[in-house]
Amino acid sequence: MASWSGPGVTDEDPGTRTVGMVVEDTNIETKVSGNLLKVDPRFRENPIQVTSYNGIVLLTGRVPDQETSDRAASIAKRMRGVRGVHNMLEVAPPIRWQNETNDNWILSKVKAVLYSTLDFPASRVKVVTENGTVYLMGLVTESEGEDTVNLIRNVKGIQRIVKIFEYIPQRPQSAAAETYPGTI
Repeated sequence: MASWSGPGVTDEDPGTRTVGMVVEDTNIETKVSGNLLKVDPRFRENPIQVTSYNGIVLLTGRVPDQETSDRAASIAKRMRGVRGVHNMLEVAPPIRWQNETNDNWILSKVKAVLYSTLDFPASRVKVVTENGTVYLMGLVTESEGEDTVNLIRNVKGIQRIVKIFEYIPQRPQSAAAETYPGTI
């Protein structure tokens, strides 16, 4: 029989999102995407990828002008639960399908590298690709962020890596050894 003695979890990992946080990020992505489509027809012609991690929103894609880019960021910033917005929209013609195929290939290779690395907290890193650029989001220590970049930097096709991490405190050595016994 399981029992619970109340609040006060002492070994909580600051890099772990709760189910509620994951649901909130999904809601943010849905609401921002929906509101973009409602307010401006240009967003139908130029789809924007909205990614949220721990309330930090990343906007990627291509738009016809700076005004459209600024409007997208403004809409995202006003959403409940959004703590910050990284507007990485490019003012450029829509991306060609060949580039999308290449981005999907890069994404699968990057995820394969991260998930196959022993003792690496890949579940705390979200990867987004757009036109050869890899965006990294997540709750990691500074050393885990650097390790992430070092692990993927040689994946063929990556033109640029952008870190959008939220850095958490380094775990004490004993806790780190228990959680991640190996080294990267």
